[in-house]
Amino acid sequence: MTIKGTLETFNLRELLQMLAFNQKVGTLVLETERGPRTVYVDHGRASFLTSDLLTSESLLRLLRRRRVADPERLQRAYEIAERSSRFLGDILLEMGLLDEEQRTMYLEAAVCERLFNAQLTAINRFEFVDGKALDPDGREGEPIEPTLPVEGLLLELTRKVDHWQAIEQIIPTIHEIFEGTGQTVDLGASEEELDLEAAELVVPAIDGYRSLEQIATTSDVDLFSVVQIAACLFEGGAIRPVPTEDLLVRAEDLFSRGDPAHALPLLRRGIAVSYTH
Repeated sequence: MTIKGTLETFNLRELLQMLAFNQKVGTLVLETERGPRTVYVDHGRASFLTSDLLTSESLLRLLRRRRVADPERLQRAYEIAERSSRFLGDILLEMGLLDEEQRTMYLEAAVCERLFNAQLTAINRFEFVDGKALDPDGREGEPIEPTLPVEGLLLELTRKVDHWQAIEQIIPTIHEIFEGTGQTVDLGASEEELDLEAAELVVPAIDGYRSLEQIATTSDVDLFSVVQIAACLFEGGAIRPVPTEDLLVRAEDLFSRGDPAHALPLLRRGIAVSYTH
């Protein structure tokens, strides 16, 4: 049985809940603005496939951020995963860099991160392929074990989505470019449950040249944590949006120095802000 549709009818959380409730076994295929994504479901549990490198990438970023092991050894393990289409956690287990409990704990965190990113990504259409385990390239494969209870994943996804909606009242767009004001904020004293290890990477990256989305892309910090930390800094007066004129001046300077890759996001943001005022 194949189920098809658009996300005008269902959102991702509703789809996963429906598939879990009906004890479906198969693959939810999503056509997104960032390319195809797949989620494997099996009688109320979910996972990604071992050949889907995005899960291994999420795990790699998480482990580097947590300083779980030497970054060079983690990178070597990831390269093995890339070549062999195996899950990074399994390779790290064999290398003795993770134990079974750590592997499961970090797998769950990586899966939650991927589902949240999928929730934020524009999804054009979906299709449920019954009885098959498919990766984003359409190849059949093996799901990462253990598969995780959908109920628990949805609870965490809902918590993040609700929190994200509150953060959007403070920072409406991930394309915003912030700079420091010279003031400091004690993030450890915040009422928010902040990832302080992530904050060590995010705070110096807010340099007046990179958007929040760029910081998440180029660092080992997930987008939710980047924006959550930035919202606390902004509310505390430690950062401010770069003024439009400064965005355009910085973009022009980077263009003149032959760095269009870094200049274009500044220019786009400057133009976007100009149109809204």
